[in-house]
Amino acid sequence: MKRIYLTIIALVITAMATSAFNTYMPVNPAAGVDGKVVYMTTLGSQGYGVKIYKNQKIKLLTDNGMFPRWSADGKKIACISTSIYGLDLQISIFDENGRSLKDVKTQFEPKEFAWFPKGKKLAVIESEKTRYGYIYHLAIYDINSGSRNELLVLDKGTYLKSIDVSSDGKRILFAQREANNPYFNTYVMDRKGKEILLLKEQAEVARFSQDGKQVVFVVSGYQTLRDIYVYDFKTEKTKLIGNGWGGKGGVCFSPDGKRILYSKIDMGPGVFYELNIETRATRKVLIPQQSKNNLTSNSFPDWYTAK
Repeated sequence: MKRIYLTIIALVITAMATSAFNTYMPVNPAAGVDGKVVYMTTLGSQGYGVKIYKNQKIKLLTDNGMFPRWSADGKKIACISTSIYGLDLQISIFDENGRSLKDVKTQFEPKEFAWFPKGKKLAVIESEKTRYGYIYHLAIYDINSGSRNELLVLDKGTYLKSIDVSSDGKRILFAQREANNPYFNTYVMDRKGKEILLLKEQAEVARFSQDGKQVVFVVSGYQTLRDIYVYDFKTEKTKLIGNGWGGKGGVCFSPDGKRILYSKIDMGPGVFYELNIETRATRKVLIPQQSKNNLTSNSFPDWYTAK
């Protein structure tokens, strides 16, 4: 009798898990956006997972993933996940239905990454653990062959985060914090790692627009409270579009480049907002209908046009 009882419990748990992956949660119509969005979400004691929003609905794609990113063609999603043995981190690639396509093993622990436009390479921030601390690397990986081309190796105590690649594949964006400095600075360099330009001081979260002509970043220095800026490469001008509005939990452009999607996690669970660049109007988005309170913390969105 006990064996039958345990079997029933196992079947119920399995059915619940399957339901969570196969069932979309409707989103309040007023909180929808055009296109498709993938993002990171907390799963309580289980860690982090990846959800997808499309067609006014949200679905859990995987219960093992962080920092999801669309490929340029919108056919693949990649995220950082735990290996099957639960010991190492890797970059996992799957389709928008959650079907696994490939795992990319990195030389050192992957922290963040970005796709190159043709979907064949990844720019990866890695962390190497040594006896005397961590050494950060920035390298380019070929997805099919696994070959690695290292662009940057930083001194111990210097940190990297927030990487992105422009739509033409010629620029790489990243944030770097020097030893004994509490703030990150955002830089842009060529894909050979030679020409490095300081884009903005005290900026720690940054992303290219989908046409590669602009950069959105979050400034969180001593005298600022998560201010959101946009830099234009053509005019070489920086525009403040949001004062103290968050963004530490990730920012990205809408497919048309007119809006910013960001997660505000400073004062509790991460909540998504859409910010109009021109009018600076904001609205809360991606809220499931049956959720009056935000019980999970959502962050690091990536927005792709609907097709």
